[in-house]
Amino acid sequence: MHSDGKAPQPDERIAALEQELDQARAQVRAMAALLNRCPMVVICWRMVDGYPIEYISENIWQFGYTPGDFLSGQYSWEQLVVPEDFARRQARATGSLARQAESFTVEYRLRTKSGGVHWVEEYAVAIRDGAGVPTHYQSMLIDITERKCTEEALRESEEKYRAVFQYANDALFLAELPEEGKVGVFLEVNDVASTMLGYTRDELLNMTPYDINAPEYAEIEIAARQQLIRS
Repeated sequence: MHSDGKAPQPDERIAALEQELDQARAQVRAMAALLNRCPMVVICWRMVDGYPIEYISENIWQFGYTPGDFLSGQYSWEQLVVPEDFARRQARATGSLARQAESFTVEYRLRTKSGGVHWVEEYAVAIRDGAGVPTHYQSMLIDITERKCTEEALRESEEKYRAVFQYANDALFLAELPEEGKVGVFLEVNDVASTMLGYTRDELLNMTPYDINAPEYAEIEIAARQQLIRS
């Protein structure tokens, strides 16, 4: 209704609707541009045999592919995933449906178009129709290769440390750093320590340095630990 009380004419209503439509399209383009600049790939799968991809964001280029590679049927997701990982992914998806869960998360290895292998984490959410029947999965995929490399390097470092600790020729003890006025127990001991003192490993892990030191060294031990805490 105009300010003069007259109803808008059909041409005016059409122009207003077109303006609203243009604004909506601009918002969609802006959101698409933002999505394609972020590292997270968005995928929509249809829940039929083969799980065909109906939508995949353009930033799949980070793995060397284009949306057209999948929408045309040239590639399937199964071709990209390392075989033993694909079986685990499908089992997770099937199990999620069987439990009527709304989502699942899984990590697996993905082959890039150039032949490299990246670790990815997929978070998938079930999309249901009006009757509550799942028809699609919408997935968010992020590259976690760097995190996996860091975890592997840390694991290897810990294994090397444990090997050096365990097979050293000297008795080695790892003790909890106590708070002021408290005594720290042993967190780890090697076999040489157990043999030398005549205690089992489990027995030593329930003891403190004060339990194995001669009484005349107790004050020296306490002073040394307090100095370590202060520093």
